[in-house]
Amino acid sequence: MSPRRLEGETIRDAMLAISGQLDPASGGPSLPFWVPGNMNLGKPEFLSDNAKLDPATNRRRSIYQPTVRKGQVEEMDVLNLFDFPDTNQITGARSTTTVPTQALYLMNAPFVKQQATALANLTLQGERTASERVRKLIRRVYARAPESGEVDRLRSYAASLPGRAEAWERLCHTLLISNEFLYRR
Repeated sequence: MSPRRLEGETIRDAMLAISGQLDPASGGPSLPFWVPGNMNLGKPEFLSDNAKLDPATNRRRSIYQPTVRKGQVEEMDVLNLFDFPDTNQITGARSTTTVPTQALYLMNAPFVKQQATALANLTLQGERTASERVRKLIRRVYARAPESGEVDRLRSYAASLPGRAEAWERLCHTLLISNEFLYRR
């Protein structure tokens, strides 16, 4: 089978789940009414142009996030970049694009960096050696056992970077934006 990239919702949800940030609650309201400025009762538009999500809502699965017809709110920009269908149209099959802005987003987006930081914090808890941490990280991100030499390569990469916490954050970020994480095989 040819590798297929995960959908935008799955990428977002997987990053939240792996970093320990996903709120698994189901149901509930999908619109963040309590955030000041989200409601424009005096205009025809329902949500203001600078609508914000409730921080607690932002950690819920993508299926429970609000969909705005003119484009996603800023916190959900991963969906727009990774082929979220236009909610104004009936969509049978999604198109899958591979464009440079997707890679740039993954390298620079605050959302991805926050998940990498949370994953690094989880990784640094408990295990005593760098090799144990790398094994735990590979199992968590890729759901498999480390391959031959992989632990040594990743441990060496983390050791080559300045600052212990930053090194593990960068390693986690690298794994989260890797093809192995983003594609189904």
